[in-house]
Amino acid sequence: KLLDVESAQLLVEIFGRLEKSIRADDMSFKPLLPEDEFALSERVEALSHWVRGFLEGVALQMGPTLMEKGDDIREILQDLVEISQIDSDIDEDDASEIEFMEVVEHVRMSVLSLYFSCDDGESSKQPKAPTIH
Repeated sequence: KLLDVESAQLLVEIFGRLEKSIRADDMSFKPLLPEDEFALSERVEALSHWVRGFLEGVALQMGPTLMEKGDDIREILQDLVEISQIDSDIDEDDASEIEFMEVVEHVRMSVLSLYFSCDDGESSKQPKAPTIH
């Protein structure tokens, strides 16, 4: 099913903000996840879905060249695959909350590392808004 124009424009805008935050010198990138008022299990599930979607995007963009990037990249990707499979049925306690924040920070740093390790400058040459069919 094709997206309506408004939804497609929103996705382009979100992508642009994401790329801008990843490229920022202040390393302000954060994955778009539910706020703290949501149950921890919902935030864990959202993180899992976010990471899965990120990995799918990386696979579509990089394809077979991804595994040629070296052991560090493979290790980052393996970590992200494991995080994408995380079980959202967890205890709602302070220790789990702290662990969740640590995993989110690991994802954040992994995404930044992956982006800068794989960025060959081509992304800045691409058009700002992808073509929507």
